[in-house]
Amino acid sequence: MTADTMALSEDVTMDGSMPTPHSTRSPIAHSKYDAAFASLLERLRPQYDMILIDAAPVVPVIEPLLIAEHADAILVVAMASRTPVMLMRRMRQLLEPLMPKVA
Repeated sequence: MTADTMALSEDVTMDGSMPTPHSTRSPIAHSKYDAAFASLLERLRPQYDMILIDAAPVVPVIEPLLIAEHADAILVVAMASRTPVMLMRRMRQLLEPLMPKVA
């Protein structure tokens, strides 16, 4: 295991995902994880053709928006006739600054 891999593994869970701070934590916690996530992607991009990140729904938590800032593209998945229109509208509002990335 290289030093880089060891450093990355400190914040990576058993399933390979990176824990993110809960929305009620301080902005300092968010910025720490945001910077760590950006660094992780920077190190992984040269090794892979594509990196897919499965994130929580955008509306109830902030973490997917933090992740989206570092993504090359965003794929929004919603269940037809099951996802409330109100949630879709709110999601669109939240993603407005990132709309050019939305596929």
